[in-house]
Amino acid sequence: MKKIIVASFAVVMLIVACKKSENVNTGNLTLTTNNLAGKYKVTAATATLTGTSLTGNIYDTAFKPCQKAAFHTFSGAGIYTYSDMCDTVPYTNSNAYTIVEPDQLNYGGKRYKVASLTSTQLIVGYDSIIPVYGSTNFKLTLTRQP
Repeated sequence: MKKIIVASFAVVMLIVACKKSENVNTGNLTLTTNNLAGKYKVTAATATLTGTSLTGNIYDTAFKPCQKAAFHTFSGAGIYTYSDMCDTVPYTNSNAYTIVEPDQLNYGGKRYKVASLTSTQLIVGYDSIIPVYGSTNFKLTLTRQP
């Protein structure tokens, strides 16, 4: 009886050990239209004054709730669509986006440097000049939506 239990346990362990594992990609992906394709929401935003270590969280202060709920959609065909509900009428704007290898993404009238693209997030940055403060680097974290 003991041998049957041990043999049964060994068979069960062998079956469990041979179970196919899921392939979840959490590392950086190459910036391509296929890897980028999806719907995203901005979930974090920071501003850093160029040449300093002064960094501020602008997501909570500069983004309206309707902008936090806005969708940024990248199609595999090279079309970028922004949509929000900031007014009584839904707003949607679509235009082409382009990838400039290895890490530049042009959309919405700006050129972004892609800091990271994973299966769950896109992190981009861009420089802008703010009156009084000067040159500032903005970093946006966009989280992929189901």
